[in-house]
Amino acid sequence: MSPIAVLMSLLAFSLAYPQHNGLLNQRKYDLGGRIVGGNATTIEEFPYMVSVRENYEGLFESHICGGSIISENFVVTAGHCCADEDTASLVVRVGSTKAKIGEKHELSEIILHPEYKQVDRVPYNDICLLKVSKPFVYSDSIKAVALPQANSEVPEGTLAVTSGWGSTFYEGDVVQVLREVAVPIVSQAACVSEYGKNIHGDYMVNDTMICAGYLQGGKDACQGDSGGPLTVGGSLVGLVSWSVGCAEPKYATVFTNVARFRDWVKSEAGV
Repeated sequence: MSPIAVLMSLLAFSLAYPQHNGLLNQRKYDLGGRIVGGNATTIEEFPYMVSVRENYEGLFESHICGGSIISENFVVTAGHCCADEDTASLVVRVGSTKAKIGEKHELSEIILHPEYKQVDRVPYNDICLLKVSKPFVYSDSIKAVALPQANSEVPEGTLAVTSGWGSTFYEGDVVQVLREVAVPIVSQAACVSEYGKNIHGDYMVNDTMICAGYLQGGKDACQGDSGGPLTVGGSLVGLVSWSVGCAEPKYATVFTNVARFRDWVKSEAGV
């Protein structure tokens, strides 16, 4: 793919705010995220943090998503970050508070969940594994995150932490310094009720997703933070997936529920 074609593809992705057809012009579903209302942090606090970057034929790179190191050879991110990509079009950078100067790793394999799909432009089974060509060398700034037990539950109200280089205001640019914010887990029942059903009559939020955020808004993950981690007690419980806007009142951010895909991750990555 030419640099111009790749750039146009990225712009289309970055500026796409999917709408629920039944509530046209009322809800905008945002694939991605930014850290809103959080604080600057360092990579030593989040050494598993990865910048997933579009590689424009080696000419330059651009941060598009977050991700998490889960072993010396694998990164996990959101499925919509790697759908329609190949190993030449993505690279990852690790080990730096500033995404663009992290240690660069090329990819040898992209493993998108076989049941990944978008329905009414909302992603389902939104998880992807990136295998690096050269293993990570662990240090104070490069480490794997712990993974949850399969099908484990996180109680409502538990404070979770998400981090990334996404923008700090709606439709803003990504930031240069890593940021983090703490948000409470929202009950599955409340999140299902918030988002309702799609045009096919199916509930938009299902048990492969986990929700977190403040109902009054103001703090959130949402553009450029897609695929980034949601952790509880140092364990990776979620991946930034989608939401209505960012830090909007009433609507929590929806994350991929990593525990629901734990067996798949083990079968594909061996961890």
